Amino acid sequence: MSTVAIDTATEVLSVGIETDSGYYETSIAAGLRHSEYLMPTVDALVRMASAPRTFDLVACMRGPGSFTGLRIGMATAKGLAAASGCPLVAVPTLDVLADGFDYFPGIVVPVIDARKRRVYAAVYGSGRKLSDDLDIEPGRLVDRLPKADRILFTGPGAVLMRPFLTDDLEWRIDPLMASSRAASLLRLGKRHLSEHGAEPEDAGPLYLRESEAKLGNASNRD
Repeated sequence: MSTVAIDTATEVLSVGIETDSGYYETSIAAGLRHSEYLMPTVDALVRMASAPRTFDLVACMRGPGSFTGLRIGMATAKGLAAASGCPLVAVPTLDVLADGFDYFPGIVVPVIDARKRRVYAAVYGSGRKLSDDLDIEPGRLVDRLPKADRILFTGPGAVLMRPFLTDDLEWRIDPLMASSRAASLLRLGKRHLSEHGAEPEDAGPLYLRESEAKLGNASNRD
């Protein structure tokens, strides 16, 4: 059994491979250079794990996240799945960022920088998703949070929330907010496959807004 997880949703590229011999993972602060590093990272992990180049499952991030990163990740995952003849699953990014916090006695809010002074976020509690994926201003996100004794912000955009948090809230920032999530992606990918099956051939990333390129083209037509 050989499975691979590809996370290109944010500036940290993370790839994990699990085989019968163990789990292998690499993370790189790739910025916007995912296309340059992704396949060499997969190849390096395959050699490290002494694994076959064909996989039994490929998992990637569905979104939200970086437009370019999500496209690269989804296209690469589809190519690996097609070459291996195996299922492809795409897991919502915010679900992955919230994974592992079922123990937290309050609400968990994964946050991604969405640019333009906005964030992508969702609210979780006791391992359940309590809101839709949001494209929202940080201040409005704080106003919309349900009442809770404790709030944990996680994900690579968590620090963006600091200026909007008040002393009457008991909150904290996850110290590992920017760390790799490939292991969580792989775990949730397996669950997704068992509960929902593989992605259809025409599956694509989840975008909560139009890309800058599309917005620019629309503006030019107006």
